Amino acid sequence: MIKLFLYTSIAILIFISCSTQKVTVTKSQKSLISDTLNYSTYWTAMRCGFPELANKYTTEPDKLEFAKGLINILENNFSISETIFKKIIESTRNDTVRDNSKILLEQVFIYQSKWKDYFDFFRNNNKVDSTEIRRLLYPAFVNNSERINYSKLIDTIPICVKNGLIFIPVNVNGRDYNFLFDSGSQLTLLSTDVSSETGINSLFKHPASLIASTGKLSDVETGIIKSFKVGNYESNNKPCLISESANLKFKFWFYTFLSFDGVIGWDVIKNLDILIDCKNKKMIISKPQLRNVTEKNLFWLNHPIVRLKSTSGIELLFFFDSGAQNSKFYDFLLVKLKPEDLKDDKELIYGIGGSYTRNLKKIPNISFLLKSNKLDFENLVSGYEPEDQFIKLDGVLGNDIGLEDKIHIDAINGVFEIIKD
Repeated sequence: MIKLFLYTSIAILIFISCSTQKVTVTKSQKSLISDTLNYSTYWTAMRCGFPELANKYTTEPDKLEFAKGLINILENNFSISETIFKKIIESTRNDTVRDNSKILLEQVFIYQSKWKDYFDFFRNNNKVDSTEIRRLLYPAFVNNSERINYSKLIDTIPICVKNGLIFIPVNVNGRDYNFLFDSGSQLTLLSTDVSSETGINSLFKHPASLIASTGKLSDVETGIIKSFKVGNYESNNKPCLISESANLKFKFWFYTFLSFDGVIGWDVIKNLDILIDCKNKKMIISKPQLRNVTEKNLFWLNHPIVRLKSTSGIELLFFFDSGAQNSKFYDFLLVKLKPEDLKDDKELIYGIGGSYTRNLKKIPNISFLLKSNKLDFENLVSGYEPEDQFIKLDGVLGNDIGLEDKIHIDAINGVFEIIKD
């Protein structure tokens, strides 16, 4: 996972755990049970992804407008959200509403790749906002005009699954490479070897601004890709990050067990309708077409977030990270579901910059509902929730949920589903 911040993080992790985690996907009758949780305050409801409950907690116009802005993010209507949050920030006297509106407006600008608008809106604000803006003031992104084209409506490309991660062929300025498919990365990233071979110049260098999963710092640079192709998709003048090639090599002592040329992030994935078929080692890429979807279960707010349900009907929010091998739960899940029989465990984590061992908790058996499928987990282990997340997350869905089936991601229509043969 790569986050677009000046403290940009890469959390491409290889786990070695003392217990074996397993997930089985089966067909299940769709749950008709309503969420049984009571959300105690307005802000709890907002952060749990229920802005439609705003009227239950408040009559304040600014709070109701904030909820409307959040509803439009969940519906993928980012331009409407942008207008709402700008108006709130300029007019409200409620500091909490203003501060949270700034947090969400930042994400709205990121999703729409409106780097200049971000700069123009925040540059004259106070010190806190000056710190925020430094995350996005990459010279490569301001005043750049990216263009996206599709050579045909649908295409099929081969994929490689290694160590539980998905790798796909891409073309950078006419040369072929192997990139990690990482839905948790906000931006596409190249190795310095690729940038050198394809003539991509570094426009700016951010010292010690990439935080590895091990906590070590590394430099990251910015650049523009003249032509970036994945199957039938092509982006011209594409902003990207550049990292030292050594950061994309994973070692155990002196043995390199995983290496790749770059990372495809959500900036590409959001513009595609994708069917991932790990079992048959292929990916079907379609030009996205706006459809009337009545039950959306995927939205983006700092990360792609999927709506699940517990078997008792409680609504859950999981971050989908294809740059992670395995699914995990976060502490907030324990508050909602209160699972019994928690056990202690530990795992060895390999990431950029080295490795470390951490203690964790595991749930021996737990199930979730995803549309018409049931995900049955054995030994689901705990993970750390990403920082700077307005929405409170219950866990992360990794590649383990789709290794035996197909995963369908259609960001423009808010669809995330597992398709069984």
